[in-house]
Amino acid sequence: MNSEKDLIERMGLAAVRAVEDVTYYRRLAPGKDPTPDWRVKMADGREADIEVTEVTDGQARSLRCQLTSRDNRAREWSASGLTHDWSIGVTFMSPEVGTRPAKELVAALVAVLIEVENVGSSPEEMAAIARERLIYPDQFLDRSPWLGSYQQADRKGINLEDWATIYSGYWYPQLLADHLKGRSTERGISVLKAPVPVSEGWSGKVRTYASPSEGSTEYEALLSAIQDGIDHKTAKRQMDNSPGLKWLTVVLEGIAAWQLIDNLDVNSKPEPEARLYSQLRRITFPYFDEVWAIAPRDQSLVVLRLSRCPSHDRHHIDCMSLIAPEKASPIDIIRCLER
Repeated sequence: MNSEKDLIERMGLAAVRAVEDVTYYRRLAPGKDPTPDWRVKMADGREADIEVTEVTDGQARSLRCQLTSRDNRAREWSASGLTHDWSIGVTFMSPEVGTRPAKELVAALVAVLIEVENVGSSPEEMAAIARERLIYPDQFLDRSPWLGSYQQADRKGINLEDWATIYSGYWYPQLLADHLKGRSTERGISVLKAPVPVSEGWSGKVRTYASPSEGSTEYEALLSAIQDGIDHKTAKRQMDNSPGLKWLTVVLEGIAAWQLIDNLDVNSKPEPEARLYSQLRRITFPYFDEVWAIAPRDQSLVVLRLSRCPSHDRHHIDCMSLIAPEKASPIDIIRCLER
């Protein structure tokens, strides 16, 4: 059984071997001095040492796992008070998505949807009412005279959390309290379609779909994850004794991986936004000759390759999708690319 660390390291090597004409490779054994993971030789005579690192987004990945089933599809939550099946999208717009667990979120959702079913006359009307209720904390604060209400509660010795829970009227008061305390609440809730009535005697369900930000129009998570991986490995100086090129592969998880896939998968988006290219050029890696950012996607690896150009300040940017067989697991992808 391959350990997760071994799997990640092999994924980094597999991506390089799929792109470059590698004639020889070997794993470098750890010694008393820090060493990279792999040494490869190419058919054109170049030699490179490869260090592989994983940058995980624990909170985002954990919440996403809670909101999806084991096969990465929508998760169903039964609710005895519902008479319809609802499809709800949960969109993350920042790596710091807060610490509220999925069960708490779904419980707040169900309470709103039960109220909506009691006042809506048709599924379409219910969906419209639910969309109006399930708004972001900042939208709620813009629409309601919350400050006067909170100041009045504060004079009575009521703290922020209690005010948000008891007096605010917001559908998810814990999230509102987080927002007012300055914690990240960039989490959007959307009703994906009109609810479907269930047969009499059956309870309705909430199906949750987790996704990155709509269109992934911002790249902060991606840029931050790549730069964090670079900075972390630069500080370790594992390639001080490397005889050839120094390459770093950064395997991404969570929001950063989603943003890489949404914006740079050449199969679905052949022309990435020019603004993204200008943002990628902000990434600095003076210690390395190249940086490869990798995100697994279904039967492929999406790869972003940044190469330093000695002749000028900018670096060269390549993006590609490396395909493996259908229904491939991460280890299947690696085996295919290693052939």
